[in-house]
Amino acid sequence: MAKKKGPPKPRNKTPEELKDEAFRLKCEEAAKARAQAAPANPSAPAGAGGIKIVRPASNSNLASIVGSASMKKSASTASLSSQPPVPVLTAEEEEVMLKKVASSATTDALLEPLGAYSDKVQRAAADTLKAKAESWSPEERTAVLERMMGMATSDSGERRGGAMAVAAVVACGGARSIGLLGLWEKVDAGIKNKKQQSVREGSALVLQALAFYLGRSFEPYIDRAIPMLLTLLTDSNIGVRDAAVQGVTACIKGSSYHGAGRAVPLIANVLSESKWTCKAGALQLLISMAQICPGTLYAQFPTVMPLVRDALAETHPKVKLQAEETLEVLCGIVEYPEVVSMIDAVQETLVEPVAKMADCLDVMMDITFVNAVDAPPLELVVPILSRALKDRKADLRKKAAKMCGNMLTLLLHPGVLVPHVPSLLPGITAGLVESQPEVREVCAQALAGMVQGMGGQPVYELLPKLEALQEAMTGSPNVADREKAHSDLETMAAEEVKRCTDAISEEERRKAAETKEVVDTLHALLKQLLPADTPPEVMDHAKAVVETVLIEALTRADGKGALHAGKSAGVALEFLEAYIPSESVAAAVAAVTEPICKAANEIYGAQVSGDERIVDLRNIILAYPGRVLLQRSYLHMDRGHCYGLVGQNGVGKTTIMTRIAQQDIHNFPQDLKCVYVQHEVHRGKSDAAETVLSFMKSQVPDETETEVIDALHSVGFSEKMVNGPVVDLSGGWRMKLAIARAMLQKADILLLDEPTNHLDAASVAWLAGYIQSLKNTTVMVVSHDADFQDKVVTDVIHIHDLKLTYYTDGFANFRKANPALFPEDEQDAEAATEAGAKGEGDEGGE
Repeated sequence: MAKKKGPPKPRNKTPEELKDEAFRLKCEEAAKARAQAAPANPSAPAGAGGIKIVRPASNSNLASIVGSASMKKSASTASLSSQPPVPVLTAEEEEVMLKKVASSATTDALLEPLGAYSDKVQRAAADTLKAKAESWSPEERTAVLERMMGMATSDSGERRGGAMAVAAVVACGGARSIGLLGLWEKVDAGIKNKKQQSVREGSALVLQALAFYLGRSFEPYIDRAIPMLLTLLTDSNIGVRDAAVQGVTACIKGSSYHGAGRAVPLIANVLSESKWTCKAGALQLLISMAQICPGTLYAQFPTVMPLVRDALAETHPKVKLQAEETLEVLCGIVEYPEVVSMIDAVQETLVEPVAKMADCLDVMMDITFVNAVDAPPLELVVPILSRALKDRKADLRKKAAKMCGNMLTLLLHPGVLVPHVPSLLPGITAGLVESQPEVREVCAQALAGMVQGMGGQPVYELLPKLEALQEAMTGSPNVADREKAHSDLETMAAEEVKRCTDAISEEERRKAAETKEVVDTLHALLKQLLPADTPPEVMDHAKAVVETVLIEALTRADGKGALHAGKSAGVALEFLEAYIPSESVAAAVAAVTEPICKAANEIYGAQVSGDERIVDLRNIILAYPGRVLLQRSYLHMDRGHCYGLVGQNGVGKTTIMTRIAQQDIHNFPQDLKCVYVQHEVHRGKSDAAETVLSFMKSQVPDETETEVIDALHSVGFSEKMVNGPVVDLSGGWRMKLAIARAMLQKADILLLDEPTNHLDAASVAWLAGYIQSLKNTTVMVVSHDADFQDKVVTDVIHIHDLKLTYYTDGFANFRKANPALFPEDEQDAEAATEAGAKGEGDEGGE
């Protein structure tokens, strides 16, 4: 007979758990003691406790999110950054101290204001000290620096003022003097001091103050300062950890977005460590970074989001709670429109995947994906889809596969999906061969979309092959045939994806080799241009940021890296003005811009500047629900040119013109006036009593009646027709009415869809002459009248294989080179041959 089991014995806690529990109890006791001793209306000065929000959010949704996140902080999270209240100066006391600062004649007179618990007073005292130090000798500065450093690392509450004073003295000699005064060694020794928490905290405050006082000139040293500060996140003292977080935040805030981006991998390394205080501190730093430079952090979602998701699964309650707050803030900086519209559901599902997944997929199914998908939104959506593809419920698998098919055809760059293939492909492959026919169907579409998005076969080629194998797998009477089709499906899925990933890897290796050549050139230029005595940290940082500018130019979504390279390089190298003359900085910017522009032009083609090119869009993706029209294509239009848009029926010529007319293409210039002339003027219910003149005046209200009448006369309207009803006009006259309206609207871009329909020969000739007369208006034409296009078209845009290909040698030459697009030419030739043969026969009969 089995023994009756009693209640389970309590598990022995690990030393780490015991330490955390003791720390938590100590914090709770300290909080109670502070609450009892606190004044009625305590208001700690800025920086005395908590993580100081150093800059308001630049994203419109972020400010409210950060506010709500901070309000939700529980005691566990607050314990990461709370500090005991300090005696705050009253307004009257502040005024007294500020007067002492203003009247101080010696350094000793500033000691009391520097130790005051008022950020305003301390900064005023530090600024005064800096002004005095300008006239000191190096020896005097060193002596005062030693004294202030002692104040900054003392056991008293004057550490923050002392840190400000240290930075003020250093600022007199610029960032170079940090090394000359031996300050790095002092700070490093202070951070490594295991016995005195005040020394560690004071050293962190010194780095924070240096970042504040030196601004951009401190940027080259953040690679040295930030790792030193991040080591303090393991400290058992709350004040030390808080000072470390504030120091890193100050370093990021004082840098350009190029420099700030270099901090992300450093923070990510700390976030991957095992100690809970490191994870929580790094997560808090991501919140600060989201407020300071949201675009920089958003671009690095592939680096940080996997670590944030891991933190959401942490068992430590403080880390998990901080991860949820960080995720909320990061979701607030998302830029991709489709994900923004479902961001609440995505965020909830990442936190509670089991409970919220079904609802999230329902929300996703209501979203229409038409914009190009880059790496950051994938980091939010793919984890949800990959989990749903493996779910036991067929309905969830079907919806997830449907979402994959909708999204993955719209990839901006083929390589952005490669990191997610291992998580997506098994679920999609399993769905290809499963028993549910609805799931098989959408998984075939998902695989075809994935392959097309990664640069492989287009959907319309691969999908029929998959469907044929699925039909054989389920419908063949022969068991062996069914098993073979099953195996062939799995093999095809693996091989097609592998073919894509291999091609992407090869392309990336090629680009990396080309990029390295440019990087070597940039480094050589900087070494040649910067003085020989340039500090090594400054030289290394200059090399690093120009590499960032190069990568930015080569990977810009709009393909206009060369046009923006000069400005970007100027921002990136602005910090050099603290080390070399501004003229030398300008020369360095110009020198590095040239090879960057050359490299970008080799990828995207030479950029055209000035007023001639009015539309210049690279890497555009054009889609409507269920279908992609253009993928990673190039649309450009020059002023005064007439473009003939040609392609097989069904490729989307009219849809493309409609999207241009609506300016509904990402990055399309919104200052251009686009006028779309369709087959005829649309008639409303009131047209029966509406005259041509009244109709035109309603369409162009800013024009005078005389101008309207003159325009109508110019296209052939008689006085009687001007005052006659619109409904009596034939199709040809309606087209002329539309042309007259377009003339008065002064279009930058005139879009004509089958303009010669219903026109007689004389009207077609008039329209051709009108288009040829336009010098400042760009025209795009879709027409089946090849002879008309031959007269007016200067450039041909051929839509094929989801791309736009340009031909500039005239419509007639294009027509000869592409007979398959003009079957009527072959028919005309055959008719002429038959007529000629018949004529010869008749003549012979005679």
